[in-house]
Amino acid sequence: EQPVIYWASSDESIATVDEMGYVKGVKTSEKPVTITVELEYLGETFTDECIVYVNDGKTAGEVAQ
Repeated sequence: EQPVIYWASSDESIATVDEMGYVKGVKTSEKPVTITVELEYLGETFTDECIVYVNDGKTAGEVAQ
């Protein structure tokens, strides 16, 4: 059985994520965006998420741990 992987962005107006998990900033924002991945394999479901900030590249964004 092949694993099934789903990617999602909590706000696609700020950042998108494609089917390979590549995240692309759409516009700068101080609001964090949650990127979520869900993997289904052998009847089990696993999820994880990370928080990203999209900035203009001139200043470091705050990173959530």
